[in-house]
Formats: sequence, structure tokens, C-alpha cells
Amino acid sequence: MKIQSMTSLSELTLEQLFPKTLTDTNCVYIDKGREVWVATEMCAQYIESNVDAIVVRDENNKPIGIVGGYDILNCIRKNPTRDFQYESKVDEIMFRGFPQVEATTKLKDLLETWKESKRAFAVLPDGSGGHSVISARKMLEIGMKCQADISISSLPKKKTVTFHHDDSLGDVMELMFANNARKVLLENSNQFVSDRMILGEISKI
Repeated sequence: MKIQSMTSLSELTLEQLFPKTLTDTNCVYIDKGREVWVATEMCAQYIESNVDAIVVRDENNKPIGIVGGYDILNCIRKNPTRDFQYESKVDEIMFRGFPQVEATTKLKDLLETWKESKRAFAVLPDGSGGHSVISARKMLEIGMKCQADISISSLPKKKTVTFHHDDSLGDVMELMFANNARKVLLENSNQFVSDRMILGEISKI
């Protein structure tokens, strides 16, 4: 279909936008009492491949928060010790204000919620007692199905964040947080470091 206007698109509900695939992406769960090192390994495995965050659930299997690369790395840079990951629990570092939506939620309301929470991630019931994920990655399906008169040059530009070859891991992490970037490029190259790569290396130690 061809997008007539962003206004008309934003008025559609999630079930209208994704009539067959709305609940295709299952949540990856972690219990609230698990240690941070477990979440680190899970994020290293799942982030960017299937989901953008791990859903934390309580003893009744109710979603109570999310934990992703940002949450873990932010705590590690403040507490760069091995003991931190083994002694701290997931519910101590998780992001609690994550959006929970319904199939009848309109796209405009979801985007406004993401803007307020600064997390492009939401959980919705899947109809069988569990939950599914809606993330920025899911929004790409809209572009695949729609035709719009939008050029690449008209998209907002974001400054490329680079680091030097002799920068320490701490320097790179501070650069990522200072620029709100999940990936930073090695200067004068096409190589990069991402939050998932850092978590992967940390989980090996």
C-alpha cells in the first residue's frame, strides 16, 4: 500500500498495521532475582538478533521491567568490579517504566509513549497468557509493506561518533553514553564497537 500521509498512518492500531505478525516476536524473560551476570550473557546472545531487551518478570510471571545493554553497561561503568555482576540482582538495575500496550493501541500513542520513556520497546499480551515484543525493529515491517515518497537525503542526519585505536574500554563506554550511541566507529575505518560486542566480551571474562 502507499502511504497517503503520516497522519492517517498514525491513526491505525497495531493490529491493523500488523494483522498477521503482531505477536510473532516472543519476549525473552529473566526472573527478577537472577544475578546481573546472567542478564549480561543473555543480552550478549539476544540483543540485535531477536530482541532489543530482556523482560524481567516477578514470581507470578508478570512483566515488571526490562534490562538491556544500556542498563547493564551503565551500571558496569559505575561499578567496574567483578563482584558487582555476581552480587547484584536484575531487579536492582532494570528499567521499570517500560511501556505495556494492547493490540488496539494506536501507532501515534505508541510513538508518544516511546518518546516519553526514551525506550523504543513495548510489551503486549499475545492472547495465550504470554507476551510479545514491539520494538523499533518491528516498525521496519511498515516500510517494507508501504510505498512512500521519502528520499534518503530527507532523513534526519545523526553525527558519526568515532573512537581512537588507543582508547580504553572505559573511554569507549563513556563516549557511547555521552552521545547516546549504541555503536561507535573506529576512526578512519569501517570497524565499530557496539553495546552487544562489549557485553559479549564481558561475559567471556
